[in-house]
Amino acid sequence: MRTPVAAIEGYLSLALNPKVSRIDSKAREYLEKAHSSTQNLGKLFQDLLTSARAEDGRLISHPSVIEMGDYLQQLAEELRFAAQKKT
Repeated sequence: MRTPVAAIEGYLSLALNPKVSRIDSKAREYLEKAHSSTQNLGKLFQDLLTSARAEDGRLISHPSVIEMGDYLQQLAEELRFAAQKKT
């Protein structure tokens, strides 16, 4: 399932690339929504595969102690970057 979704995502990326194609703003909006949806679907498939590996013992966990303050600061920076990209 990941391969067809990855192919669709790739074609959408090409369609959104201004060096490859010229599209009007309304079409770009639709393609961006479709591209975002395919990325989310790809992540969902990856999560399902990870879950299946965990259930059948193929996934080995190596937990470690992390500093929550640093982790949350890094997360906030990543989300800020993503939010700025969307505006």
